[in-house]
Amino acid sequence: MNTEKALVSKPLSWAIVALSPQGLKIAYRVAEHFPSDIYVTPQLWQEGLHRIQSSLKVLNSQLFRQYHTLVYVMATGIVIREIAHCLVHKSKDPAIIVIDGRGEYVISLLSGHLGGANHKARMIAEKIKAQAVITTMSDVTGHLAVDMIAQKLDSQLLSFNKAKELTAMMIRGEKVAFVSDWPVEVSNLPESLYISEELPLDEPAIWLTNKKESKPHPKQVQLIPKNIVLGIGCRRGTPLSVIEKVVFDSLNQYGIHPKAINKLVSIHLKKDEEGLIAFSSKYQVALETYPVEDLLPYESLFESSSFVKKIAGVGAVSETSGYFGSNFGRKICEKIKEQGMTLSVWEENKCFQL
Repeated sequence: MNTEKALVSKPLSWAIVALSPQGLKIAYRVAEHFPSDIYVTPQLWQEGLHRIQSSLKVLNSQLFRQYHTLVYVMATGIVIREIAHCLVHKSKDPAIIVIDGRGEYVISLLSGHLGGANHKARMIAEKIKAQAVITTMSDVTGHLAVDMIAQKLDSQLLSFNKAKELTAMMIRGEKVAFVSDWPVEVSNLPESLYISEELPLDEPAIWLTNKKESKPHPKQVQLIPKNIVLGIGCRRGTPLSVIEKVVFDSLNQYGIHPKAINKLVSIHLKKDEEGLIAFSSKYQVALETYPVEDLLPYESLFESSSFVKKIAGVGAVSETSGYFGSNFGRKICEKIKEQGMTLSVWEENKCFQL
C-alpha cells in the first residue's frame, strides 16, 4: 500500500547527559543498547558526541523539546535543580532517568508511567547490570495505575485528577469498575478492578469510550481511544476554518469526542491540500492519502458522483478513503456535504488489550 503521511510530532529518541569521564563511560554502555545522542562538557568532547555549549539549564530547555527520553549520569539533586524550570505536566514531560556515577543504580525520576521511565529504567538496568529504582506506589504495591491502563489501551485520559483518585482507591483495595464500548482482551487484571457490562450509576469506574459526555461523573474517568478516522473530500483551497467547522460540528452532532480523532484520510490528489495539512499540524493527527487504485475496489459500496470521478478518478472520495483508512471499520453517520466539502466519520477496526 502506497500511503503518504503528514504528522508533526516529537521525535522518538533518547539523549544521555554526562559530566564526568566515568559518566561518559556509562553513557557509552547505555548507548550500545539504546541508540542515543550523548551530550558532554567541552572537556569530554569527542567526535560523534554533542558539546554542551551553555549552562545545563539552557541545554535542558532544548532537550525537553527534542527528546522523549532523557538519561542523566550524575547526582539526582543536580538533575532536579536543573530540570525544574522545564516541567510542564506528566502527560507532556519526557521520561527522566538518572544513573549514579558508578553505574550501580538506574533511577526512574519522572514520567514513570506515561513517559515510560519505569519500564526504560528496568531495561537499562538489565543491560548494564545495575539495580533499577522504582518508587511509584502502584508499581511498588503491584497495582495497575489508571494512567498505565490508558497507555496499554492507547487512549487519552480526560482527567488526571480523577485518575489519581481512582488509582489511590485501587491501591487501598477498593473496587473500581472497568467498562468498555468495545471488546477488550483482558489478562492479569488487578483484584481491585472488575469488568462491568454497563457503566455503574454511582460507583467509581474507568470507561473506555470515544463518546463526549455532557455531564462527567465525579467518580468516573474516561479513557478516549484514538479510533476515529475522518474521510475528507474538498474543493481545492478549502480553508482550515471551514474544515474545522464541518469536522467539529459533525462530531458534536453525533456525540464523538474530538480527542478520539486518529487521522484524516483522502486521495493522493489531496496530499498537498493546505487546509488538510494545517488541520493535521494544528491538532497533531496524521494525514494519510491513498492512490486511486487502492480506493476503486470500494467505489461501488457508496453513492458515486460522475463529476468527482472525472476529476479524482474515483467517485466517492471521503467514503472510500474513510472505509479503507479505518481498516474497513464502522461508519458512524451518513456522508456529510457542506461548503464544498464531504466528510465521512469512521470508527476504526481496532483490537484492544489490557
